[in-house]
Amino acid sequence: MPLNNLTSLISLLLLCVPSATDQRFTEFDTIDGFPAKPIIEVTHVDDLVTNNIRGNGITPQTVPSDRRVDCLPDGAMISLCATRNCILDMQAPHGAPKCYFPQNTGYKVLTTSSNGTTLEKAPGIGSPFGEDIPHITFKTTTIKNSTLNVRISAEGRFEPMIDIPRNVYDTGESFDVVISNETGIFSFKVQRHSTKTIVWDTSIGGLLFAEQYLQIAALLGSSEIYGIGENAHSRLRHDVEHYATWALLARDSWPYAYPAYVEERNKRNLYGVYPFLMALEKDYKAHGLLILNTNPQDITIGPAPHIVYRTIGGMLDIYFFPGPTPENVVQQYLALIGKPSLPPYWALGFQLGRFGFKSFDEMQQRISEVQKVGIPLDVVYFDRDYMDGYQDFTLKEGWEQLPTYIKHLHDENIYTMLIFDPSIQADSAAFERAITAGARFLEWESEDEVQREVQDLYPLARNTKVMLGVSWPDRHVAFADFSASETAVWWQNEITRFHKQVPFDGMWLSMNEPSNFGTNRAFPDHFDDPNHPNITTLKCPLSGNYSKFDMPPYETYNVYKYNERYLSSNTLCMLALTENG
Repeated sequence: MPLNNLTSLISLLLLCVPSATDQRFTEFDTIDGFPAKPIIEVTHVDDLVTNNIRGNGITPQTVPSDRRVDCLPDGAMISLCATRNCILDMQAPHGAPKCYFPQNTGYKVLTTSSNGTTLEKAPGIGSPFGEDIPHITFKTTTIKNSTLNVRISAEGRFEPMIDIPRNVYDTGESFDVVISNETGIFSFKVQRHSTKTIVWDTSIGGLLFAEQYLQIAALLGSSEIYGIGENAHSRLRHDVEHYATWALLARDSWPYAYPAYVEERNKRNLYGVYPFLMALEKDYKAHGLLILNTNPQDITIGPAPHIVYRTIGGMLDIYFFPGPTPENVVQQYLALIGKPSLPPYWALGFQLGRFGFKSFDEMQQRISEVQKVGIPLDVVYFDRDYMDGYQDFTLKEGWEQLPTYIKHLHDENIYTMLIFDPSIQADSAAFERAITAGARFLEWESEDEVQREVQDLYPLARNTKVMLGVSWPDRHVAFADFSASETAVWWQNEITRFHKQVPFDGMWLSMNEPSNFGTNRAFPDHFDDPNHPNITTLKCPLSGNYSKFDMPPYETYNVYKYNERYLSSNTLCMLALTENG
């Protein structure tokens, strides 16, 4: 394009933008051949929204496009921006929030004592997803002069029933907390004691605390950010040049690294949940961050660089690890949550596994072929092919030779792993032994919720609140509640019993998200297969008094990224109860 035409085009674009409050030209960048930044970045505060905000007694504070807290994280229509009293910027750069919270969204200090600080909701912008809790508490604790714990909560809030060591790995480094009111609302900074480097600063605004919507945002002080998962990442270090939101909720979904032009798909939630990140400061000191919460949650990384954390339950229970090396951060993280078991040496070797063997002979042949061509082999996995009707602790007809074959593999210094599921068929011998032993299974909250047309099919479950779902077996299954000690004893007995029959070396516990097939659908997902009956699917309460957990006001990115309608789309109902609640 000739220069004079380009100049005319820029002038025309500027004339088309009313009430522009900030204009700046930016270099035109690309990533993998795609535009990273627009040629022009213009901020425009919509007058209607501004008037709404002023009507609530506060002055709107525009925020640069690289440090915004999205007011439409649910992907709602832009017209709702005015309804939510947020700031609208229709000229925002691609990927930046067009509708965002003013910087003075949050709480203010009410009282301070030795037990912490009581905060009161500041006037103005509130939660878009339920009424804000008017008073919350802010408390900090330094654990043994090392790990810093920041808790923002309210009376009676849920805490994960997880027994963790909460120890420290002391390196002499620590953090200080500085409370501020510089933006007219409460904020706090976390800074390294030795260097005064600020690693966390909530003056960006956006602190919200409703019954089912908790949000905190902070400037991070470093663009070298690693961690958060489980998601597929195209690289270890986060791309902080662009806004990206990562979903966090255990889901039976395998990882797949999509190419750059469909990178958004990589942000889907997968098998595990790890709200932990590590950052490198400018002087190469490392620190870590853990947000301890077991509710559905999502995390946005923005270009400031900054973070926006959202969850739909519990509290904001944040741990800061001072490092100062990446290794120290991991040591401090593990001291808090507990160390994993040390795997046997053979578990680090060459491994082979596959689902879909048609017979025992085919499986044996494939393993022999691998050995014949000289490929090293230390461990063989046996998937559900060995099971009778996909039921735990059973052997399928035709697989009776498996115990003898495993002994043969042992003679060749090859170890074996067997897959097991926590879902137990409700009319199986294993389920009967569980009931006799007093083992617990995940349950409905009340008798009114139980699917009686399903429950009445199984005498052992008929007069219980056990939540029956659909998994690999042909009939309905119950899901083991491993938080109950009686369940742990029964499970150990089942393993011991089966190990006497089949001398396997290790277990692969699968489907423990917990995964359920076809929740709220007409038929289970995989039951187009003529070998499976079309049994009744699990139906969660999606309206009425019991729908609070399955249809929350904000369903998190875990729903929006999959274009699903429900949090329970690939799992049990969200209201399922364990022994601990």
